[in-house]
Amino acid sequence: KHKRKKKIRRIMDDTELGEETKRKIAMEKARQEHLKSMHEQSASKLRSSNTGTSSGALSEVFLQDAGDGHIVNPAREEDEEPVRIPSSISAKLKPHQVAGIIFLWENVIQSVRTVKSGDKGFGCILAHNMGLGKTFQVITFLYVVMRCAQLGLRTALIVTPVNVLHNWKKEFTKWQPAELKPLRVYMLEDVPRLKRLYLLNKWRAKGGVLLIGYSSFRNLSLGRHVKEKDTADEISNALQCGPDILVCDEAHMIKNRKADTTHALKQVKTQRRIALTGSPLQNNLMEYYCMVDFVREGFLGSSHEFRNR
Repeated sequence: KHKRKKKIRRIMDDTELGEETKRKIAMEKARQEHLKSMHEQSASKLRSSNTGTSSGALSEVFLQDAGDGHIVNPAREEDEEPVRIPSSISAKLKPHQVAGIIFLWENVIQSVRTVKSGDKGFGCILAHNMGLGKTFQVITFLYVVMRCAQLGLRTALIVTPVNVLHNWKKEFTKWQPAELKPLRVYMLEDVPRLKRLYLLNKWRAKGGVLLIGYSSFRNLSLGRHVKEKDTADEISNALQCGPDILVCDEAHMIKNRKADTTHALKQVKTQRRIALTGSPLQNNLMEYYCMVDFVREGFLGSSHEFRNR
């Protein structure tokens, strides 16, 4: 018997992409070019003011400031003040971790001016291997941005596998900078069901970090397992509208765009989203697409465009 030939899809040309996809690609290209230019200007100024500095890679120029606290916005406009990591934490950071925190700033925050303008912001994937300190980097980043009064970012939601919830809470205590007021850390799994709404309202009113497991987030965000409809709606609204920054640990779990977990996470209003994973590519490229589309919706185009490029 003759085997049927496998149908080979025609590869789409970039000119065939939708207008919205083209617009987002052009925006990101312009942003990257501007960022590169700002990095080069900052590096040039630093070298001219410090004759002992070599003309090596930009990362080498920006990673030598631990004593006063590493600067997270080296590629800033002239009228913008440097934003620093607390020196008590800076001394403990490895070079790749400082680079990771700068990466988070440049993607999630971009600049103080951008946040103050009301810009919705962007998300990103921090894809360091296990053991390289992704949790430490995120905690440091959250302390920097949530204790920067100019930004006005008060609430963060961290969605994580339930078995590492307590570890996250311990890490926040461990890496608390001596110079800053501690961030309030709430854990939804710590309170009885009847007090969940109270805890969520307290988090939104006073600010801080809310830790929640994936299954609890999915069910509560979608209004499940809460008897009273009004309470269910209030809890769902708090989870979807409450956070200024959303962090997803073990984000390779966001691999199916039709899954309830993915749907619930995409309902969260903030676009300042951070996905943490040590394995962004697991089984197929569509899983990778799903994760990228979560942090930067539409950047890779529609699923049809992505499959056929």
